[in-house]
Amino acid sequence: MRHRCLKKTKKYGMVMVILLVISMLAATVKTGVMAAEGVGSGGRMSSPYDAEAEGSITVQLQDIKKNMENVQLALYKVGVIDTSQNNIRFAIVEELKNTNVDLNRLTSGDDVVKAGEMLESSIRSQQMKPLKTVVTNEAGQAVFPSLEQGMYLIRQETKGSYGTVQTILTAIPQIEDGEHWLYDVTAYPKGYGAEAGTIEVTKYLKYLKGTTLVEAKAKDETYYIGLFMDSDGTIPYRGKGENVKQVRIQNHSSGTVVFEDLPEAVYYIYETDAQGNAIPYRQEQEKDGGKWYAIAGENLLAENGAIAPEIRLDEDKKSGAAAISNVYYELPDGFYNLGEISITKSVTYNGEMITAKDTFYAGVFKRDASGEEVLMTVEQTESDGVRSERSVITLNQNGKVTVEVPLGGEDGTEAATYIVRETDENGRPVDKATFPYTVSGEGEVTVSPENPEGEVHLINALVDSDGYYEESSETTESSEEEKRNNNTGTTGGGGSNTRSGSTKTRDDNPIGLYAALLAGAILAGGVVMRRRQRK
Repeated sequence: MRHRCLKKTKKYGMVMVILLVISMLAATVKTGVMAAEGVGSGGRMSSPYDAEAEGSITVQLQDIKKNMENVQLALYKVGVIDTSQNNIRFAIVEELKNTNVDLNRLTSGDDVVKAGEMLESSIRSQQMKPLKTVVTNEAGQAVFPSLEQGMYLIRQETKGSYGTVQTILTAIPQIEDGEHWLYDVTAYPKGYGAEAGTIEVTKYLKYLKGTTLVEAKAKDETYYIGLFMDSDGTIPYRGKGENVKQVRIQNHSSGTVVFEDLPEAVYYIYETDAQGNAIPYRQEQEKDGGKWYAIAGENLLAENGAIAPEIRLDEDKKSGAAAISNVYYELPDGFYNLGEISITKSVTYNGEMITAKDTFYAGVFKRDASGEEVLMTVEQTESDGVRSERSVITLNQNGKVTVEVPLGGEDGTEAATYIVRETDENGRPVDKATFPYTVSGEGEVTVSPENPEGEVHLINALVDSDGYYEESSETTESSEEEKRNNNTGTTGGGGSNTRSGSTKTRDDNPIGLYAALLAGAILAGGVVMRRRQRK
């Protein structure tokens, strides 16, 4: 008996490995979308192998607390049995040979997953008609009877209210207990209802200015983002074209798409062309007169910039997010760059730099057709790298802030002139009559593609020192606590009710009043003496 089993194993060894791998996918593959979760027995068995026997495939949906009835499933034959070499092998059908799938080398669960993805992608792209289409009954069961021996793929045609059904790749017959051949098989694919996962992908447009990445804006461009089941971007999720979403960017530098109803799996993200072909990362691309390359994330020098973002969805993680960027070093038609305006802020008293606790603001204005100055919205990058749009700029006292503004013309290829004004926190230019500082440095600044960086230096000179304290290098014998107690004053810049924080350099006695009284006394004394001399 043992000798007979060994002889059969040698004769059918290759197919036994293949079929056993497929049968055991329930235990080995938990994240693939192409393999059945389980394949069970329950049908006719024979020993030895019967080349004339027909078989069947029963699909049993899992109960995920959803309506399991009327789920439409389609059956495709992807391989036929070949016994010309005195053993059982699978030959892929003629229509699918372009996939380059070798059905005789499926030695692991990952191999089955990858093969199934490639086959389904080709089926979708060629719009192949299924051999049979059935719908599940109330119990979630569908049967494909009277099937010739071979390799089959079963995919969901319509979702219905059940959700997403995992695609199945299985064979007739299969080996059972190492000796008997099973011709009627049952598959238990996973099901994913509305609670299935989502992936959000944000597309950024960048321009490489020197060694710095700045945002570039597209007038109106459409990009394509695709989900893939392998890190090389060769296996599109649910087939070529079905895995792609459009993101349209209009007069902006970014856009976001969301992939929904995703089953548990590992996904890889690529930008694609309109046909769904993955665009390699960090490889130069050229289009419409522009040159660029894609990177993963937003950091040009990141080590993983050339690696497709990987997102794993499972029972514990139902959502994921990723970012990819196009880095342009020659902007194509329909794109425009941004200019920069740096605003330096200084506060002085009697020609000396001081530090006030007041908060100072500025606004960037542009003249409209009537010549009126209109407050603009600018973009600013915070110290933590977060970008935001704002119309009122908080200045860095005795320091500098930089904002980005559009260049001129329809596509940002011309010069643009802006006016920088000191404002209150609401963006209104300060009232020079009541503002306790004399403001200088306001005015026009021009940015252009040739000179995209402009500078403005706003200087606030304190007019009246009453209540304000200048910086002093003189030492005093007062304690730090006394200095803090003496730091009181009047309202400062920008309309805030704060006080200056510098060292106090004047006495509390009314010296000015004493000096005025003394001068008056001397003047009065002089008048009296002159009258006496006349007499």
